[in-house]
Amino acid sequence: MDSSSIRDNIRTDIVEVRLMGRNKVLSSKRKALQDVVDLGRCVTESEVLIISNKLKSKSSVQVQDLILLKLAFVQTANNIVSFLKVKGALHGLVRELSSVKSNYQLVAAECCCNLALGDGRSCLQVAKAAGPYLIALMSGSNYNLIHISVWALGNLVGSDEKVWRLLHSQGFLSRLLELISEIDIKSDIPARDEILQNSWTALVHMLHMGSSLLTEEETKSIAKIVTNLKCTWDNGLQVVQYLLSCMDAAEEELLKNQVHIKCLKFLTETELNEENIASVTPAVRTVANLAAEPSGACSLEIVANFNLLQNITQKIFMSPYKHLVNEVGWLVGNLVNHNSPEVQSALEEFSLDFQIFESQVVFFNS
Repeated sequence: MDSSSIRDNIRTDIVEVRLMGRNKVLSSKRKALQDVVDLGRCVTESEVLIISNKLKSKSSVQVQDLILLKLAFVQTANNIVSFLKVKGALHGLVRELSSVKSNYQLVAAECCCNLALGDGRSCLQVAKAAGPYLIALMSGSNYNLIHISVWALGNLVGSDEKVWRLLHSQGFLSRLLELISEIDIKSDIPARDEILQNSWTALVHMLHMGSSLLTEEETKSIAKIVTNLKCTWDNGLQVVQYLLSCMDAAEEELLKNQVHIKCLKFLTETELNEENIASVTPAVRTVANLAAEPSGACSLEIVANFNLLQNITQKIFMSPYKHLVNEVGWLVGNLVNHNSPEVQSALEEFSLDFQIFESQVVFFNS
């Protein structure tokens, strides 16, 4: 098969993969859309105001009222603005978070989760009023409430730097790390996968928004916890490790726990498909980042595991995921151009192989 045919086949595969991705995203949104369909109509702004005033005046609020409010917040941002303009409505909603009725608590938490879809100013209001209550619910025994509370806090913490600072001061990071550690060792709790996934998403937002706000000790603490978990395959974990690999304070802990070798083994054992690509991409980037550390110790260990590297690169070159070719190019470049004499000496044994890698990167990018 000539080079033109190979490129055409890869492009065809890419189109199919993108279509699968769009269908997957659409399917993930169908539950929320189905709620609206089941309701039979959109919630009007006047209905939002009626429920808001009920919450404000401590009138008898029904679960159905809160369900309408929850759906109203995802239908249009104007409903969020209208709700927050009613003085006392948000505090009334927070009151339901501390209700003795778990069904009221759950829907109130879902309302907070959807309120967090608003702009930074709206999220700051929600975080001030509901943040401490949502964080407290993370320590409860109702796992559905924990799941929704973490989801809401994750939405909030990634919305704005002021919100990040506020939730950080309220103790969200420390409680989140405790929860991840607890969930990691428990395999039989309800909603475990949902809680863990939402926890990873929240931690990703914490790191992304707060990369320059976290102290060195906090960054080291995060790295120590996530690199000692039993779970090694989760998409969120791979993204967290990648973000940590971009932070100097985490480097020592990542190298000490052999994250680069774990990633290489993960990449070797993992099939390249639509389900796994969200884990594979950050794993490759993590190895590439760590390969650039100045001492050369990491690069030497990567070269010592050349058979793993070779397996990974060939698998990526023949896959439809063209963006991974660039990531491999970055990894190979960091190895070949490393300033350490020891690394350069180790590379001599595989010099021809690395020349082939570099030519393949150019070919598959053309």
